[in-house]
Amino acid sequence: MGTSGRTALLCLGLANCGDSDDAVTADGSFDLGGDRVADQDLGLPDGEPIDSPMDRPKADAPMMDGSIDGPIQDIGMDVPPMDMNDAPADRIADVGPDGGTFAGPGDVAPSSGSCGGGGVPRTTCSRVIVDCPSVPSIEAEIRVTQPAGPSRLGVIVFATGGYGDSWFEQYAQGRRILRELSDEGYLVIQRRWLSPWEEGPGGMLAVSCRYAALLAWAYNSYHTSGGFCATGGSGGSSEVSYALSHWGMGAILDYAVPTSGPPMARMDHGCLDTGDRAWLDTCADFFDRYGICAAGRQRCGYGTGDAIDLAYTPGTPCASMTASARGMLFSDSVDGTGASFHYGSTPVHFIFAATDCSNAIPMGLGYYEAITSTKSHEVLTDPSVEHSLHASTVGANAIADALRSGCH
Repeated sequence: MGTSGRTALLCLGLANCGDSDDAVTADGSFDLGGDRVADQDLGLPDGEPIDSPMDRPKADAPMMDGSIDGPIQDIGMDVPPMDMNDAPADRIADVGPDGGTFAGPGDVAPSSGSCGGGGVPRTTCSRVIVDCPSVPSIEAEIRVTQPAGPSRLGVIVFATGGYGDSWFEQYAQGRRILRELSDEGYLVIQRRWLSPWEEGPGGMLAVSCRYAALLAWAYNSYHTSGGFCATGGSGGSSEVSYALSHWGMGAILDYAVPTSGPPMARMDHGCLDTGDRAWLDTCADFFDRYGICAAGRQRCGYGTGDAIDLAYTPGTPCASMTASARGMLFSDSVDGTGASFHYGSTPVHFIFAATDCSNAIPMGLGYYEAITSTKSHEVLTDPSVEHSLHASTVGANAIADALRSGCH
């Protein structure tokens, strides 16, 4: 997919990405010097100084492929389509005999309680409870906006970053594109978790089942024609990416748009390798090759790692930098043991901000380069675009334009 006049780049989601004063935003995200880092941004303390040099992958740990020389503006790979992605068989959800019902990896059921419809016309809100194996059940609120007319172009599911406890429409520009896309004929769905989606115990891979289960439920409940597509930023891009790499959701998704991440692509590096020269060199190379963030501001680790450790409660393998946890952290990563990097005929389009200096950049780029099926990316060079892309006009437009182009 082309970049529509925008220069393509990548970013992960955990650190200082811009030049404004530190502040906590209305949705609970940290604005750490410019790029707004979504919802606590995996535990980076407010105002923590940026270290240099950056973190890089451990030499003896599995590395990411597909390095590309020189600055990149748009990258894509056309790969012969497959009927299903090649995620591990024990985690693939199956399409039912009628070809329409998809058995997700967990259960979603109605829950009591009411929630507001928000600021987008034709929107209703309901609560559900999501239950996955080996992890506690959690609740979510779901806002569904019907298309303006009888024709339906498809269904788009929107996810926010951090703990996932805010609405995509909380930013005015996010609300605008939800309204525009629904006016054009898309049914749009927002999710807001009532407790952090990363909350364990059970581990990050196990808790990532929650979003995959919700995605399968949305497909079965609302998809009747057109495309079925998903986008998420920062922590939300990890939700989308786990759904593809570990839960077989390429079987139902027609198009995916991860933005500013996924920051959880290699948790072993982000938690344990902030002083490792090999990872710091690799991390810096990702930033530099894609023209993102100036040297000296680039971050390669998770800071306190609060959002990572939440999945392992009461343990703190990330904050404690527990060396014996390396294998577990790698296995539970988006790019970890058993991950699939081929999503059949489902294109994946990444969007990053050139101002983003967070760890979401090297993590997201590593995942991007590992994908072997159809993919593309763009880097937004407009200085108004920060880590939370949909907070700005240019960033929100990039998300909407990508969905218009690919969700069919």
